[in-house]
Order: sequence, then C-alpha cells, then structure tokens
Amino acid sequence: MYGKCTTTSLSSTMFNTQWKHCKLSVKVISFEKRMSEQKQHLVLYEEICELFFRYMPFISKNTFFNFRHRASSVM
Repeated sequence: MYGKCTTTSLSSTMFNTQWKHCKLSVKVISFEKRMSEQKQHLVLYEEICELFFRYMPFISKNTFFNFRHRASSVM
C-alpha cells in the first residue's frame, strides 16, 4: 500500500515540514476520533499520511508502522 513511492527526493527542510504536518494531522484526527468509530478514524488517518509517505521513498515501512503504532497509542 505504501510501497508505491516515487523517486522524488525532497530537501531536509521540506522533509521536516511534511513530517510535522503529518504529526499535526494525527493530533487533529485523535480529537475527531472521539466523535467517530475507530474504523472510520483509521481510514482517515491513512488517507492523510499516504501522500506524505508516497513522496518519502527513503522512509521504511517499519518507520511508518512504528509511527502509526505510536499515534494510535495516544488516541
């Protein structure tokens, strides 16, 4: 699902900006989750973060799943 990465390489500044945005999106969704079922929340989370990881080919799947696990644990 997240293996379809482009060969686009972004600068470290852009990487940090996108990474922060992705983490902010998780915080927003953690708030919205209180008003929705968990299944709907997970789909929304993956839709928001999929674009980020599509353009980050140097991030491994393990990094993503670890990030998702940490995000889920604080929701």
